[in-house]
Amino acid sequence: MDIKEKILDAEKRIRPYVRETPLEYSYALKKMTGSEVYLKLENIQITGSFKARGALNKVLSLRNSDAKIVTASTGNHGLGVANALAVVNREGTIYLPEN
Repeated sequence: MDIKEKILDAEKRIRPYVRETPLEYSYALKKMTGSEVYLKLENIQITGSFKARGALNKVLSLRNSDAKIVTASTGNHGLGVANALAVVNREGTIYLPEN
């Protein structure tokens, strides 16, 4: 399977569970860079970042697996994994720093 097929498979897998976030044209970055620049507004994603996409893809790909899901995070990745676990009604362990 080539990379394009992997990306398309992942997109199909996560599509029902993520928000379609818009692109916003940046006049300021165009002025600074001389390039056409669009910002992908993943801050309005379910968990507030793009990490929801990767976590969902991984957890959904393990849906029929008995693998234990364990991760460590200081923020966005942990939220993404927690959301993905909730989507598939599965338990996992997320380690966070005490501070």
